[in-house]
Amino acid sequence: MSDTIVYRNVIYEEKVPFTWFAWLALLMFSVTALFLGFLIYSLQHPQNLVDQTPAWFWLIMAVVFAFVSWLILNFKELVITITDEGVTARYGKFKQFQPWSNVAGSEVDRHPGLRYGGFGIRLGWSGGRQHIVYNTYGVPVVELRLKEGKYSRLVFSTRNPEEIAGIVGRYIR
Repeated sequence: MSDTIVYRNVIYEEKVPFTWFAWLALLMFSVTALFLGFLIYSLQHPQNLVDQTPAWFWLIMAVVFAFVSWLILNFKELVITITDEGVTARYGKFKQFQPWSNVAGSEVDRHPGLRYGGFGIRLGWSGGRQHIVYNTYGVPVVELRLKEGKYSRLVFSTRNPEEIAGIVGRYIR
């Protein structure tokens, strides 16, 4: 078995931090550690249960908070990648890829505010079809108009909207 190295032809890549989500994840991991501490204590001292709470409760709480912490940690930065194949917007494990053959055009919105219903990954409706948004606070967005598929638009935050719009313009001609 041979190891194959695959190189992507990356034209543009940008990481847009969503800093306060990293702090929120740290807080959630701290709460997870607290629940793990309660679990260990209740297993070592079954006669002195905290508020008569069984050990399985602390285990469930630790697992739930660990999952929520992991989920929040996925949103610590938005990564925009443009290759010869298309555009990808990604928050951790959650990503949306659109090939150039499906991109009809782009628009820049310098002041999106809460226009898309908040920050993170959002779904909305425009023209009778869904659109998907990957955005962060205080950063302009680029809207890619899509020809077909589940979504009518892919919207994502970027610190360089004109540069991305220029790249998109070159690829969809």
